[in-house]
Amino acid sequence: MLVLVVIAAVVLVIRPWGGGGGGDEAGGGNEAGSGEGTAEELTGKVGWQVAADSGSARDLSGVLGSWSVPGAVVRADDAAIVSRDAASGEQRWGLRPPQGGKFCGVSQEASDGVVALAYGLERELPYVKNLRTVDCSGVVLVDLATGKTRWQADLSETYSAKTLRRIGGSRPRTISLAIAEGTVAVAYYWSMVGLSLDDGATRWEVKQFPTKAGDSTCVFTDVLVGPAGAVTLASCDRAHPIALVSFDPGTGKQRWRTDLSAAELGSEMGSGKWLVAADPVVVAVPKGDGPGKYLVLGDTGQVTTTISQTGSYGTLDMRAIGLSGGGRYRYRTVVSGDTLVTATEAAKVSDLRDTNSLVAFDLASGRPRWSKGLSKTSTTVPAVVDRDTVIAVRTGNYEEPPQAYRLKLADGSGGPMGPAYGRELIYTPANCLYRFTGNGLFLVSNLDRKMSAALLR
Repeated sequence: MLVLVVIAAVVLVIRPWGGGGGGDEAGGGNEAGSGEGTAEELTGKVGWQVAADSGSARDLSGVLGSWSVPGAVVRADDAAIVSRDAASGEQRWGLRPPQGGKFCGVSQEASDGVVALAYGLERELPYVKNLRTVDCSGVVLVDLATGKTRWQADLSETYSAKTLRRIGGSRPRTISLAIAEGTVAVAYYWSMVGLSLDDGATRWEVKQFPTKAGDSTCVFTDVLVGPAGAVTLASCDRAHPIALVSFDPGTGKQRWRTDLSAAELGSEMGSGKWLVAADPVVVAVPKGDGPGKYLVLGDTGQVTTTISQTGSYGTLDMRAIGLSGGGRYRYRTVVSGDTLVTATEAAKVSDLRDTNSLVAFDLASGRPRWSKGLSKTSTTVPAVVDRDTVIAVRTGNYEEPPQAYRLKLADGSGGPMGPAYGRELIYTPANCLYRFTGNGLFLVSNLDRKMSAALLR
């Protein structure tokens, strides 16, 4: 039975800071180019870029998300969420976390022009010198057009927070959130919480979620939204390390549940497994006692397809990226409809050069639909899906600098979107989040020493 716990929603007194100066100006198994060409969409020039923050603090901060809205692009990390004019790079607004804290999670996709961000206060770890953590304790809802905060909600009266206080435990250092059907769904350790999109009040809370054996409770670690509702991943016990659960976003009522055994996962650990998509549901299961895999779930939660990390296509790159700040796991994988596009691991060509291929899988069968290399001496990453195509970016080297390609999801045909970019961007594309604005490619990173954001024309 669901128990409702009221979370106070209060109006934020913080306000976004004003706009500042703009960014710096800156100039199947076949090689790309052998397929169908595309008209030039991009110019091969950097419209603007923002320099990476300097100092050791940057090493411990993490990009949390990026979004594109009409006329602007937005980047969020643990220190701030900032909007920039897409044409000029001029800052439109910026917002720091409440109470001088840190952001520790975001909703990956916007809903009706708003995003939800988790926040908490920093503190020093008691037994590790000079290392700090964040106790995630609240959620704010932010309007992407204006930077204004709609509401702020405190999670301190949830079952999870009260239990952690009672036993002397630490609050989660990162939270997964998603927005659907008038609700912000929050995966908050022992609690799954639904906050009203209108005012931040608690609509429902699921707590003490049992393992399959019923002798312990699971920990909620991830949530995405799709046709199935708020799809949640929970870490449970060694026999059945994870449970995948769909909740009705409006009521918190469970729609379906699937418990995956250690034998199915190839591991007794529930950690390290994350949702890649929710339409359809795709789960990343990195290498454990055996090769890694992607699991595809059907409408009622049953596993319908398994895509193995290794096969005739080579070995897929399942290394998580963007984790330096403890943020949400991300993979070099995009999903659209019945297709998953990812990349293989880099294969060494020489001491200073390596290569890989893009591979597209049919999600109904799990079979590879096409495989394509874009360079014999450079790696490539899938960036973003745009309608019936995938935009991929060559990471680049001195001879072949970074370049964007548009390829059809159906067969991999296509070609460059424009000329290659300058050598100053070599390898920058490897660890970025991407958004396509319609006439530019927005990159954000926290692992690159040169830039934290850029708009590629």
